[in-house]
Amino acid sequence: MSSSPRHWPLACAVATACLQAIALDCRAAEQNAHRFGYGAVPTEQQIAGWSIAVRPDGQGLPQGHGSVDEGANVYAEQCTACHGTFGEGEDRFPKLAGE
Repeated sequence: MSSSPRHWPLACAVATACLQAIALDCRAAEQNAHRFGYGAVPTEQQIAGWSIAVRPDGQGLPQGHGSVDEGANVYAEQCTACHGTFGEGEDRFPKLAGE
């Protein structure tokens, strides 16, 4: 699509329609979540337990103990098979950092 000003109303209309369709789909999924007989809506406490962000300076890490070397050993033993040696992800397993 051209960036010509005459195409902007059409682009805005298409974008609005797409956003409305996504919103309707999300609402329908929420309303029909119980139909398949499994799963549950997570509680705020459950979400908070998984919702962590750790900055490069370590801020955001949970309280704990250990050293970098101990952490490297734990990662090598328990994480590399799925997440790769450098956290790059393997097969269907996600990257741990980056895009």
